[in-house]
Amino acid sequence: MKKYKSPALRHIHQEAVGLYKHGIINAAEMREFDKDCLVSGASTFTTSHIPRIAAAITASPGRHTRPVK
Repeated sequence: MKKYKSPALRHIHQEAVGLYKHGIINAAEMREFDKDCLVSGASTFTTSHIPRIAAAITASPGRHTRPVK
């Protein structure tokens, strides 16, 4: 799920996605909108997310993980 810096930037980003899908702006321009409008991935996770992420990884079939020491 995308997290936006503000409701106004959410609207601007959604409009940019439409322009990108129709070929009016290119991928480099879309990345600029992403950078300007979206909250960066590093700031969206907190320590409260860790147990849920760990459980999802452990429960995923076909994943071979080593125990964390």
